[in-house]
Amino acid sequence: MSVTSPVLDAWDLLRELYPSPNEITRPQSRARADLVPLPRASDVRLLVPADTGLAAISLRHARRPLNRRGRLESRMVGAALRAGAVQRVLHGFRVERAPTADSIERHLESVLGQPVIIGIFLGPKRANRKPVLQVMGQDGRLLAIAKIGLTPLSRQLAATEAAALTELKSRWMPVLTPPDVLHFGEWRGHSVLVQSPLNLAAAPIHIDPDVRRDAMLELAHFGEVRTLAWSESDYLDRLEARLSHLSSSGLVSGMRDGIKWLRQRPSTIRFGTWHGDWTAWNMAVVDGKALVWDWERYEHDVPIGFDALHYAFMPALKGRHPKTSGINLLDSAPRTLDRFGSDPLIAKEIAVCYLMDLAIRYLSDGQADTGVAGGDAAQWLMPVLSTVRTGVSEEMDDQNG
Repeated sequence: MSVTSPVLDAWDLLRELYPSPNEITRPQSRARADLVPLPRASDVRLLVPADTGLAAISLRHARRPLNRRGRLESRMVGAALRAGAVQRVLHGFRVERAPTADSIERHLESVLGQPVIIGIFLGPKRANRKPVLQVMGQDGRLLAIAKIGLTPLSRQLAATEAAALTELKSRWMPVLTPPDVLHFGEWRGHSVLVQSPLNLAAAPIHIDPDVRRDAMLELAHFGEVRTLAWSESDYLDRLEARLSHLSSSGLVSGMRDGIKWLRQRPSTIRFGTWHGDWTAWNMAVVDGKALVWDWERYEHDVPIGFDALHYAFMPALKGRHPKTSGINLLDSAPRTLDRFGSDPLIAKEIAVCYLMDLAIRYLSDGQADTGVAGGDAAQWLMPVLSTVRTGVSEEMDDQNG
């Protein structure tokens, strides 16, 4: 079956992972379920094993709550799982495994060389949504994390991540620790990326900002670092090429003007490597090391500082006032990039460039159609582009005055 939509419900997803002659049912007796949906059957973000102990382990591996409310919710759900209360309230899914039939479990068992039990994290509905599997041994020990690419976009991102992790492991880094690739291949037309689990059991919620900054700088200098004028950079050519594949709109026209404005700036920019989605929910700090995962957007030859801007921007974009998040990032860019070697004016130029890069990503992926928070890039980018146009007009007035 060819999957095109990233927004599969739990039923369809399980039929992909356990194809016929395996059988997926919703048993009337809750005690017979194999997988329990959380937080509720109508909005499944996570499928955990019905076994109470394994369910709690799966939940712990799938979520990293970063605020007081999230930690409280996780503790409450964990307690309910251990007490069996969730299983008594929610109807689950029964997976009737045919003796010789293929399934994702059988595939992972062949990769890892031992029997496995899985929990499935789906997360919120978004264009790059994919099932992420917590692959556990019979004793509940976490053996691996497996990402299943079901759509063209998620398969492309899995390939990027596999290549990135392989490249990153070619050189030891004192601060930054990514996962290892245990396996990357195909199963029934879907990509399967199996990674080593990072040791997050002892990771505190607090993320040391100095360790984070050092890790970002370490990654920025992982490959070649070049210092170039905007007009000399291949990066803006790549950005413009991506923009050319999008349908015409006011936002696309505004970004063309924004790229033209950057080409005319006299600034010199340092270009290096970035993670592409470095957020507080994609990292932890343990013993002075930055453990960082989700390398699907890894890229070389981008302005240094993009990771720091992304880390600052994403919580604001998902917050209460996404429409002002772009302007706020522009205003705070000098502080955000102060320790990345950018003076205040150049920091704002890098912020404009970063926001256009992210907007093109969102438009190309179709994020607005999924209803994800901040998915409508025009809301937060158009005010920024208006500021750029105003600045250009003021510069021309000064030159003509």
